Formats: sequence, C-alpha cells, structure tokens
Amino acid sequence: MRILLLNQCFYPDVVATAQHLTDLARGLADRGHEVTVITSDRGYDDPSRRFPHSEVWKSIKIIRIRALSLGKETKLKRALNFGSFLSVCALRLLTLRRFDVVVALTSPPLISFLAALFVAIRGGRFCFWVMDLNPDEAIAAGWLKENTLTAQLLKRMLNYSLRRADRTIVLDRFMKDRVLKKGIGEDRISVLAPWSHDDSVSYSPEGRAAFRRGPARRTRTVRRRRVVSRQPPGYSPGAAIALGAAGRVGARRTRAARERLPSPRWRHARRCGSRASSGDSGSEMASGRARGLPRRLRASLAGRCHHAGAAAAR
Repeated sequence: MRILLLNQCFYPDVVATAQHLTDLARGLADRGHEVTVITSDRGYDDPSRRFPHSEVWKSIKIIRIRALSLGKETKLKRALNFGSFLSVCALRLLTLRRFDVVVALTSPPLISFLAALFVAIRGGRFCFWVMDLNPDEAIAAGWLKENTLTAQLLKRMLNYSLRRADRTIVLDRFMKDRVLKKGIGEDRISVLAPWSHDDSVSYSPEGRAAFRRGPARRTRTVRRRRVVSRQPPGYSPGAAIALGAAGRVGARRTRAARERLPSPRWRHARRCGSRASSGDSGSEMASGRARGLPRRLRASLAGRCHHAGAAAAR
C-alpha cells in the first residue's frame, strides 16, 4: 500500500512525536509498504538544526518543507509558525496523487484537518493519531477563551477531522472518553499508549547526579527584556501548561471555599450575641459594640440581646 504520514516532526528529530512516527514508518516500510512522510526541515526544539529537503532513509521517502521559525516566546509567534507550516503543507499536498492510507498526528495542531480534506478530495482512508487534543488543551490551559470565534472555528476543524477519520487512535481511556463525548463511535476508536525506547534509553547514574546538582540555565526574551529562567533538563512546556491549569483550578476552589465562609460582619455579630448571653445589655449592643454592622441588623441584634439579658437576669 501507498501510505502518507503527516507531522511536523520526524527523523532525525528526537521529540516524542518524531520518535513514535519514525517507529511506525520503519515498521510499515519493513513490511513492504511504500511510505512517504511530509515533515519540517527544522528541529522542533532547536530550529537552528536544518535537515535535507528531500531524502530516502531506510526505504522511506521524506519530504521536508520550509516554514517560519520565529521562536516560541509568545502565542503570536507560535501561531505564525504553525500557520506557515500548515499553508506550505497544504500547497505541497496539492501536488501529490492519491494514497491508500493517510496518517496524521497533531503537530502542528489540527494538521489532521488537512489530511481529512486531502482524503475527501483524492480518496483513500484516513487514520487520526491523536497525541494532543486541541483546542481543548489550549482552552483548559487558559491560552484560548472557549466562547471566542477562534475557539469555535478550531473546534469545528477538530470535529471534522474526527468524523472523517476511519480510525482514531488515542493515548488512554481519558482521551477516549473526551473523543466519545464529541459523538464519535466507540468502534472507530483505538487506545494505543506511548511506548518506551528501552533499546536506546538507559539509566545513567552520572546523568542523575548532574540533574540533582543544579538546573540548567536557559535564556528567553519577555517583553523586550532579556531574563534568565532556571529550567531543569527535560523541562516540558506541555507539563508546565498542565501544572499551571491545575494551579488555577485549585485557586478557584480556594476562593469558592472562602466565599462560603461567614463574612467578618456576621462573625462579629455572632461574637456580640455570645457576649449578650453572658450579661451584655441591649443598649451596649445598639450603642457601640456593633457599629460595624448594618443599621437593620444592629437593631435586630440589640433586641435579641435585650431579651437574652432579661432571661439571664431571671
């Protein structure tokens, strides 16, 4: 079969999606399939790394396309990077003929939309391998507001990709539940957890010691000021986004719990009521003890304190 793979990252890049897609491509090529990959000509984490625009590696035809690489300091720069890659990829797809199977990942976000359109026009079958579920993640992290026009458009693109896919591959049961809520049949969803590369990754006591000695220093530019951020080796922006979202959820719950507590005025009123049962008179309550309370509440409490004091005297 003729199989097309779409993703921004591929061999020799070493980010997670590149490694997993490379494993898939090698496995398909070893089984005698004709495999073509469209990917970026730059490293994902290190854009200064440039790769050949076209090559055949282990019987896999790799087509690398050029796109903007403005960095990842701001959301605008990220959006321009992703948009330029998707535009160039769409133009490149117009020059290709039909494939039996098209497999799309999620880097950049919603490249699956291009794959779904390509299959709708050229024919074939479409497999959507969901590594990240966007725009859901961007909304949960606070990068995108749910009710904006951009969010609604991206949701429609994602839903179109899911509906057009003959097979949707998700990472775990939680992602499967999210896809099911979007109206996709369970018989079209498969769960495939990411696998480890034990043949190339091993435990290193020296690396662990170096990690514990201190974090690496990396520089970044924020609002035209050059600052130094201390980020440990293996720092993951995705993990930072997830932790930030979890922190915001915790903060909202804390604020909600505080709002359910009695206000300072009510606590003051309760203290005054307890003093009245010990013999404080209603006149003292009305005059000075409850000056911080609203007038109606102060008068009501003064009456209660008077009755409580009279009952205590009897």
